[in-house]
Amino acid sequence: MKLEKIRFCRCPKCHKHGIPAFKKIGHRYNPEVQCKYCSVKFSVNFALSLIIKIFIPIFWGAIGLLFTTYILEIPFPFWCALAIISLFVFEYFCPMEER
Repeated sequence: MKLEKIRFCRCPKCHKHGIPAFKKIGHRYNPEVQCKYCSVKFSVNFALSLIIKIFIPIFWGAIGLLFTTYILEIPFPFWCALAIISLFVFEYFCPMEER
């Protein structure tokens, strides 16, 4: 697998891997990213990214609490790692809007 397919995600316009994969969601705002092939600027919907940044930790925390209470005890760092990996996966596959 090429390293470019991991570092860059697919552009909705030209369908080449030209958008930086892990710089699309910011802390206070969502920066515009530009495809290196077609030079079109894209951004993630702020409301969607805010909801996901709140929902993912709550979801994995609730699943971890239920799993630990009723099935078997798994350490807290495992659930934190799952939440961080889920945020990275969302950032890689998040829908982009043209600016």
